[in-house]
Amino acid sequence: MNLQPVSNRLGLISGFFIVYSLHSLYQKYKVLCMRMLLRIFVMFVMISCQYRGTETIHTDHTIVFHEESMPSMAENIDTVMYLPLESHKDGYYSHVSKVVSCGDKIFIGDFVQHKIVVYDTVGRFLYALNRRGRAANEYLEIKSFCATENEISLIDNFSHTLKIYNSATGDFIRNHTMPFVAWDVEWMNGGYAFAFSPLQKDFNPNDERYRLFLTDKELNVVKKLFPYKKGSTDPIGKTVYFSSSPQEIIFHWCGVDYFVTMNRFERDSIKITSVDFGDKQIPAKYRENIEKMDEGGYCYIYNTPVVNKDVIALDIMSRDFSACYLYVVKENMVKKGYDEDAWVMTYPSCVDRQGRFIYVMNSPDEYDMFVNNGFPRASAKVEEHIVNGGSVVLYYVTK
Repeated sequence: MNLQPVSNRLGLISGFFIVYSLHSLYQKYKVLCMRMLLRIFVMFVMISCQYRGTETIHTDHTIVFHEESMPSMAENIDTVMYLPLESHKDGYYSHVSKVVSCGDKIFIGDFVQHKIVVYDTVGRFLYALNRRGRAANEYLEIKSFCATENEISLIDNFSHTLKIYNSATGDFIRNHTMPFVAWDVEWMNGGYAFAFSPLQKDFNPNDERYRLFLTDKELNVVKKLFPYKKGSTDPIGKTVYFSSSPQEIIFHWCGVDYFVTMNRFERDSIKITSVDFGDKQIPAKYRENIEKMDEGGYCYIYNTPVVNKDVIALDIMSRDFSACYLYVVKENMVKKGYDEDAWVMTYPSCVDRQGRFIYVMNSPDEYDMFVNNGFPRASAKVEEHIVNGGSVVLYYVTK
């Protein structure tokens, strides 16, 4: 008796019932299966992102930088004005580390002297915040600061504190314990933006590896952006990572060819602008090596860009030499900061509420260097003020 055909039929019947049973189970539990698969996929993505420690950057706009055929910005500068700042025994500062224009005041931070000198917009000295010490209303350092019409907020990493002072008088208001180390700060509606940058491979004072922390007023973190890998370092640090205007904050760290624009009043409004340097772009393998960056003659963004509505000031470094350029938005064109052999504009620190670029000059030698390179002279009265050791604010009005 040949049982082979029967055996085959039994196998087919068994196989059919197995497939049917699996299909029935799938139909019954397919929603659960899909949810499980989705969870597994999400976990895989999260683990992958944590392992890489980076995120994909999608730029909203690209600025093309080709210096060979670049016109001068001279036709875009309407006026250069000098504002002498009142000399005062308490107003001495040796370094202009950060400048903030807010309302009717100009705040000049000197992070070497650990003080902030405040003037009104006609140049009158108002007060100096100079309270280094260990008391509750004092600070051990000023790493950076920001200012509103009501408050000055300064970072003291030594005491892990954000110190708050009255911006009209300089009087102490309160302290906030900082949940992380930060190199710079700017205010946002309802809170703050803090910048951090890894400068040493073996030094990571924060629990989480992010460059940008957005917080509420009590310093509770509400958003973390721009993660970095363990062991990553920037080629060099910056004195300030933010530049400011009344509406926007600009964020940049050295080694990347893009910068971040954030709206102070809309926390989720973030725009990324890249700069295309063509064949002068830094190769990826050199982006953490400042010597290779400079030796190769590559171009890169140095100081944080400064933006008003119509014009972006760029500080571009190449072979140890940085120069100011303007990107004119309506022309979609970058323009150089000199006209033949004459300097047109030096790199500004911030923008005031009228949209004017601001630069603070506190040295007669610096003024002589500018003028000898074709910069417009100040009036005789302002020159005398400069020669006698006085500081001035330069306002650049663009067309």
